[in-house]
Amino acid sequence: MSSREIRIATRKSALALWQAEHVKARLEAAHPGLIVTLVPMVSRGDKLLDSPLSKIGGKGLFVKELETALLENEADIARRPDLQIRFLRGNVNTRLAKLDAGEYDAIILAAAGLIRLGFEDRISSSISVDDSLPAGGQGAVGIECRTADSEIHKLLAPLHHVDTADRVTAERALNKHLNGGCQVPIACYAVLEGDQLWLRGLVGEPSGGVLLSAEARAPRSAAAALGVQVAEDLLAQGADDILRAVYGEAGEE
Repeated sequence: MSSREIRIATRKSALALWQAEHVKARLEAAHPGLIVTLVPMVSRGDKLLDSPLSKIGGKGLFVKELETALLENEADIARRPDLQIRFLRGNVNTRLAKLDAGEYDAIILAAAGLIRLGFEDRISSSISVDDSLPAGGQGAVGIECRTADSEIHKLLAPLHHVDTADRVTAERALNKHLNGGCQVPIACYAVLEGDQLWLRGLVGEPSGGVLLSAEARAPRSAAAALGVQVAEDLLAQGADDILRAVYGEAGEE
């Protein structure tokens, strides 16, 4: 097994390459003699930079930062009518360049990406999760592989971070139960409290007119069930009406 080669597909952006290189280094450290090669690729989202990701759809490749949504920030910030929210696409360097060129007074980026790329000093302030919940899985690095490839599963096992996985399991279960995508603001954030998980969730209209929230706690062993529980609470409050309206509008475009 140690003499085999593994190829990792990755987008070509600086952040995607950092994450792929990180996984490559971890694999090589865990399995001396293993050959790991990166295969840079261009995704559909990389080509269509004039459209929001919510209008493009699709998923990442093999090493990626787990699904990040932007609309939940927009819904939260919409409570500040003095702010003008504008569309922004591109990799981290491109977005920072647009800020420096004066195209924006401020931009919101994931702190995890800035820190990984050595731009921590560019963070002028942080938004508390009490003010704006992040998207589910925000900042976590996920590795996709073939389901039936047991050998790859064994090689990846040392990279599995249980605390992160339990939190993300709860968050993604909530998102899945709500049929979440990029078209609607769905936010969720799980925190470990010993062997308990505390999950907060939010569904809102993109305009910020309606924001529904729910939370619950459960043993970490019931992470997926916790996600469903909080999602059901949101549905009981009327989240399904918001979701149907937004997805209906997206289907018409």
